[in-house]
Amino acid sequence: MKSPVRGHPTPFPGNAFQRAELIELLKSQTSAASASHFTRADYRYAANSIEVAKFIHPGGGVSRAEVLLYNLSASGGGVVYNGYLHPETECELTLKKFRGGTADIKGVVRWCDFVTKQFHMVGIKWDEHIDIREFIDPRKITELGTTGDTALHETLKGRVLVIEDDNLECNLIRMMLSETEMGLEIAQDTGAAFDRVRANSYDLIITDSQIGSKQRAVDFMPKLRHEGFAGPVIAIARDNLLASIDALRDAGASEIVCKPFQREELHDAIRRALRETADPASGSAPIYSSMKDSQKNLNWIIQYVDTVHAKAKALETALRSEDVDAAMEICSQLQGTGQSYGFAILSETALAALTALRASSSCAESTKEIRKTIRIIERLAVAE
Repeated sequence: MKSPVRGHPTPFPGNAFQRAELIELLKSQTSAASASHFTRADYRYAANSIEVAKFIHPGGGVSRAEVLLYNLSASGGGVVYNGYLHPETECELTLKKFRGGTADIKGVVRWCDFVTKQFHMVGIKWDEHIDIREFIDPRKITELGTTGDTALHETLKGRVLVIEDDNLECNLIRMMLSETEMGLEIAQDTGAAFDRVRANSYDLIITDSQIGSKQRAVDFMPKLRHEGFAGPVIAIARDNLLASIDALRDAGASEIVCKPFQREELHDAIRRALRETADPASGSAPIYSSMKDSQKNLNWIIQYVDTVHAKAKALETALRSEDVDAAMEICSQLQGTGQSYGFAILSETALAALTALRASSSCAESTKEIRKTIRIIERLAVAE
């Protein structure tokens, strides 16, 4: 990472009262988004402080700005930023310590989602775990009964794609997850995996580090992200060599399990991976309109869901044909209507896709954001 940028950071807009309102809005959005994964203790500690961040943008530019830190854990944090940040943007936050002083914490942007016309909420994963006790009042840690790395009595559930070409390994994973509520689908090569990721929504991907003789996870995991998969990836490594583990982490693995492993090791890795994925747009659970209980609006919502499903097909066509104008028009329509029909997350993801398209003038470079929008559309539902 380059040396810090000189000069004063861009100030965070708004006063203390406006920040408090923003925090309340974030609480409602993040709690609803995480409910589909599992029942757990609140492992992320609430925060409300202005911190200084440095961002190294994919195009090579570097900027410094104040951000609003709204939650913090040993593995990452959530901030509000006055603008949009591309996933995988490198960053460094200067966090204030509980007993005085500061610490520079390096990390990478994992996701960025629309909150209001002015702000985006950003999920950051630290390069290395931090000691949460340096930044949080120890009394809060004692009261919650957790250090931020453990959760209580989680029920594992969700839709999982397993990328594995060995039937023995597939059956082993099936056996280890047989007592959970996780639904497994198997892809025995990377081509099948990419097809499934394009066509379906998953909460988690589990992959062997080597598929066949030539397909390595370090090579194909970045493409999974490029195809729009925003959730966690667990890599199963064939050895515990530090170089192999570092290469898998650099390629985007959320957790790494080394062979041979036991059932609890895999379960613990899944728990950690799902806990650390706070992207509201990831997952496979149905997304219901906030107006679903209104009978007078029900027929309108049904028509809207049917219409946007057709828009998803058109957006897929625009992506494949590199029709930037068509993609921008569709995303603009979705951004302008989703929230009005009770699907705020559709407006947010469509805006992120629209922002990426405007910045790059390329569907290929905006694939991740476009496919995320398509996945959201496919999860829209009318009634439970």
